[in-house]
Amino acid sequence: MSIKSRISYGISYFVGVSFYFLCRIVSRLGRVLNRRSIHRQSHLSINATASDLMAGAAGISVIIPERDNPALLRICLESISQSLARIQEPYQLIVVANGAPESRYQELKAAFPVVEWVHKTEPLGFSSAITLGLENVRYEWVFLLNNDMRLEADCLQQLVQFRSPDVFSIASQIFFEDQKRRREETGLTGIRIEYDDVHLFDCEPTSTAVVEHLYSGGGASLFRASLLKRFIKFSYGYDPFYWEDVDWGVRAAVAGYVNLFVPAARVWHLHRATVGRFYTPEQVERIFTRNKWIFYLRFGFKGVHPFWLGRRLRDSGCTGWHVIKGLLHATYFSGIVPQDIKRSQVKCSTDYRLKSVNPDLPWLLLVIPFAIYPTAHGAAIRQRNLYQVLSGYFNIWLISDEGSSYAGIDWPANNPFSAITLLNSPRSETGIGRSARMSTHARNELYRLTKQVVGKVNPAVVQIEHEELCELVSIRQKNSFWAITLHDVNLGLGPDAAHADQRLLKVLPAYDAVFTCSPDDSQLLPVPNYCIENGVDPRGFSYLSASSGKTLVFVGPFRYLPNREGIELFIEQLWKPLRERYPDIRLQIFAGLEDSTAFVTMNPSFQQQGIELVDMTDRMGEYLAGATLVVNPLNGIRGSCLKTIEALACGRICITTRDAARGLDAYQFSGLKIADDWDEFFNLIVFYVDNELARREHEIPDSKKLQQFYWSARAAKQLTVYHAMDKPL
Repeated sequence: MSIKSRISYGISYFVGVSFYFLCRIVSRLGRVLNRRSIHRQSHLSINATASDLMAGAAGISVIIPERDNPALLRICLESISQSLARIQEPYQLIVVANGAPESRYQELKAAFPVVEWVHKTEPLGFSSAITLGLENVRYEWVFLLNNDMRLEADCLQQLVQFRSPDVFSIASQIFFEDQKRRREETGLTGIRIEYDDVHLFDCEPTSTAVVEHLYSGGGASLFRASLLKRFIKFSYGYDPFYWEDVDWGVRAAVAGYVNLFVPAARVWHLHRATVGRFYTPEQVERIFTRNKWIFYLRFGFKGVHPFWLGRRLRDSGCTGWHVIKGLLHATYFSGIVPQDIKRSQVKCSTDYRLKSVNPDLPWLLLVIPFAIYPTAHGAAIRQRNLYQVLSGYFNIWLISDEGSSYAGIDWPANNPFSAITLLNSPRSETGIGRSARMSTHARNELYRLTKQVVGKVNPAVVQIEHEELCELVSIRQKNSFWAITLHDVNLGLGPDAAHADQRLLKVLPAYDAVFTCSPDDSQLLPVPNYCIENGVDPRGFSYLSASSGKTLVFVGPFRYLPNREGIELFIEQLWKPLRERYPDIRLQIFAGLEDSTAFVTMNPSFQQQGIELVDMTDRMGEYLAGATLVVNPLNGIRGSCLKTIEALACGRICITTRDAARGLDAYQFSGLKIADDWDEFFNLIVFYVDNELARREHEIPDSKKLQQFYWSARAAKQLTVYHAMDKPL
């Protein structure tokens, strides 16, 4: 590091440490000296009688801050008027028009005589505009609405039913008017604090249930007016916009109130329709970033390294005197200390209780980095079936990342889990390689959730799945049993193989048991391990009838890149000569896609005659039974292919590369045909398409060999390892 770099690093580190501890000292002083700090007023309204609160709850005030956009405001007023008409309560509708002459609104005043107008010629910040509106409200509950929002008619109906003495805010679900846009704004909010930055995020709702979240956005949410009047006094430092509503939500949580999200209350957003008219994208980004660090310092959050904090403060303009003065003023009068934040921290997860707990059974905690429902990738199928059997011996608590992937799921009645915790916050996908995946998948939220559940139920077994989560074992307690399943032993693979291998091999000895999915993988590991091969469910995959026709089937969700690469190479190498020999031959591809049509439109190689992509299905056994042959052209993989054993169980010859036969070639199944190059692959397909008698003879499954691959047998092997541990079940 050069001298200049060292000086820059030192300055940033000093700024970060100085600002953080200055704010913490001021907040401590405010807590001791200021009798009106928030922590001294916690639960002020909660302790009132329910009848008093409900008497004041009837009625809704609506505040719309508006800046010189009458056309957009008209649409907003039409939609809110329809929604107000449905709630059968008294209401008032306030528009705070600023930054434009009063004459701009004469037509709207005539069209909407019920509206109460507040005019300011000069432009106002968001908090200032809302404050003017709050001075005129008559009801305890106030709905803040941006002028670029359009409500569905029953929106307010859905919101008002969740008013309660302990509730500060109730948020709507947000959709973009431009439905082609990715939904980075949904209304279901959270925060992620990393080593070098702070991120707000919106989650895709995972169900229709009303849930708590970090904060309710000021663009389409219902608030307690009495509390909002207290909290908004601290918001002016964020002017002109952004992070005020986050501030309110955290203050409410510290004061003992909750913020709710109601998915059934729907609004439509024309994103940044007002802000974009008066500020450039660069100005918007600068304001957003500045306010982020004001927020972080006000509340004493932890997690950002002092160097990065100082550097971000310097880059975002937070070191100016006017910003410092406002920051310290708000910090003092809040009197909020980090312990308040820790106690009131909103969860980044969603809990479900799906089946009754058997008090006679021990707990097994299963932690996975990928969604197990409704996706049908091989690991998910393995986990669902394996732990379905083991649920007869354990109460199983599942912690799963990718919580948004479960959106709208109806949990299967026969699912094996007594409790499920979904991690909702999106993980950062920065970096390339196995080591980067270990860092991004085993993130702080997952460590925290795992530690919480371990402390709550004291599981007999903590079962970790996948290499990406191997370092979670660092939080294990002495009296617990920890096991990990490496679905693929990737030693020596990837651009960062040396570093990734070092990290993996360093932590594996800390586990009581290491499971692999194929004998080949077991031999790669330099530590003791147990091989639990992939299995098959005989109820869904069985031999029904002899094959016929000329249909090739490939099963491989494209979420796993080698599946897509393998079938694309197969098409490139063999599809043309196969079509020339058999004009009526078909290739069915089960890629696990929700919309195969859209995918085919974007990928010409899948548009060739005879190729059909089938949408995600849970009827795979039926499709395999309708195949003539199953192909598995994957190369360069580890682990073992679930699709291969499923094809053999259905009585279908599986023509495969040697890599795709890992873990099965030693069993000498008559239906498993291994090709070492593309010529041999082609010749095997031709032979078994042309020779029906040979095909039907070889496809009949060997039931005795298959029985040891039933999931009940696979689970029995894993249970034997659990039973052998020192801690009794």
